[in-house]
Amino acid sequence: ILFSALFIALALNATNLIATSEYAKESTRGNSSELTINPDNTNKELTTGLDREYITQWSYGVFESINLFIPRLMGGGSSEDVGIDSNFYKFLRSNGYSALESKQIVKNTPTYWGDQPFVEAPAYIGIVVFFLFVFSLFIYKGKHRNWLISAIVLSLLLSYGKNLNFITSLFIDYFPLYNKFRAVSSIQVILELCIPVFAIIGLSDIILNKNKKSNLNNLYKTLGVFVVIIGSLFMIKGNLSFAGVNDFNLNPSILEVIKQDRVDIYLNELFRASLFVILIFLVLFSYLKQKIKTPIFILLLVVLVIFDLVPFNREYVNENNFVDSKLVEQPYSPDRINYKTSYFHNSILGYHAAKLSNYNEIIEFYINDVHMNTLNMLNTKYIIFSDEEGTSKLFTNDSANGSAWFVDSIINVKSKDQEIISLDTLDNKYKAVSTELESKKYVITDSSYIKLIEFSPNKIKYEYNNKNNGFIVFSEIFYPYGWNAYINGVKTKHFNVNYILRGMSVKPGNNIIEFVFEPDVVKNGGMISLSASLIFLIIFIGMSYKFFLNNRI
Repeated sequence: ILFSALFIALALNATNLIATSEYAKESTRGNSSELTINPDNTNKELTTGLDREYITQWSYGVFESINLFIPRLMGGGSSEDVGIDSNFYKFLRSNGYSALESKQIVKNTPTYWGDQPFVEAPAYIGIVVFFLFVFSLFIYKGKHRNWLISAIVLSLLLSYGKNLNFITSLFIDYFPLYNKFRAVSSIQVILELCIPVFAIIGLSDIILNKNKKSNLNNLYKTLGVFVVIIGSLFMIKGNLSFAGVNDFNLNPSILEVIKQDRVDIYLNELFRASLFVILIFLVLFSYLKQKIKTPIFILLLVVLVIFDLVPFNREYVNENNFVDSKLVEQPYSPDRINYKTSYFHNSILGYHAAKLSNYNEIIEFYINDVHMNTLNMLNTKYIIFSDEEGTSKLFTNDSANGSAWFVDSIINVKSKDQEIISLDTLDNKYKAVSTELESKKYVITDSSYIKLIEFSPNKIKYEYNNKNNGFIVFSEIFYPYGWNAYINGVKTKHFNVNYILRGMSVKPGNNIIEFVFEPDVVKNGGMISLSASLIFLIIFIGMSYKFFLNNRI
């Protein structure tokens, strides 16, 4: 059991420790927001949500599947350090670059030549684990075989996305929630779990099988599979283009030099894979020939897995990814303009893999054009832009609406299209537009106010005062799945206004409004997790008691 747990942990390390992408918080909450202007933004037409092309943008290449057990066959990450022995370094030196300049440039060589727009690192299961998986395919015929193989094959096919369009379209069109995935390649997490599990089950059969010599033929077959794969990859090298989807940005002469480095990486990976195949074959061969005992066999497997995965992981997650604790506590100075990172304020252009379709449409329809009316509605107090010299500049917007405000009228429209179009000219400081609410007017007095008094990711509290019935618009994204509103502790309905914001009808007086994020799925998930833990604990105690009782007898 301990060996299996260790083996799974080591196998999954190859993917769990890879920094595939860095996510920033996307939010418009708080006292003020910040906008960083991208000069390359272009106008886009209004859409009804994320389209099929967007969903399948990160589609895994069919040939790229070999990365699962020969990791840098396609060049590794989008940019790699090819070192001072590379063709690219020699090319730079021969063209007048200094040694220091050349060394810095080759640290970000575009080595990846796969189908995806970019990758931080290849998804690598491990050549040792994969060899054991293939070996297990020959020896294990038990009840878990079919569902594990089915899960592996299906998840791999789905990860191809637009490269295997018919099955991807089937799932997008007919399987609930599948079209909510940001990248179809993320489904490979299923095979990255199932392959090590299948390998462990096969190992268990080997260890428990007293007639170990009967599996020698299966071991020879496994070796033959890898000899054919690696041999074929070597033979077809001359027929591969080593050209990637992003190579159009490169100078043709530089591209030819980088292609030579891609070939070198390709050959080095084949050599590395061959070495590990020989080592794992010798370990299994020695065990099946009963030359080594089970404890030594297990120890050697663990050592091989460690030497396979840990150095690979450290190529992508190492000391360079960590900083001093003081920098974590205060990474930025409040008197500096941080062009890429919003630290002291929320950002209306933050990134998140799970996109809200309505908000994404507002970004494409208005924010990308720096539409001030919309920016005011989103309480954008600071706008960062670059001048002609590329220097970051800060513009302070004094017209931002604030965290929440009273409006004097609701304007009803008949469709969501009309609602988003009306935002272009809507005086959103005093009016709100909605498809849910009927048109209505309100009276705002000089004594009316609303202020934000508490903010956290799952709870927001306001205090307001008004002499009449009123309507408040909140500079918060409307999301009905989990956010509940309360006035003085009494649950109160809130509405979607201005296409993406929250609105609420309020009664006269001085009162407290709270928005609390309390989705049922979190409560139910917590109860299921707790119940499962208790059941596991009861089973563990029962089995332990039975084990000790039997031993005493």
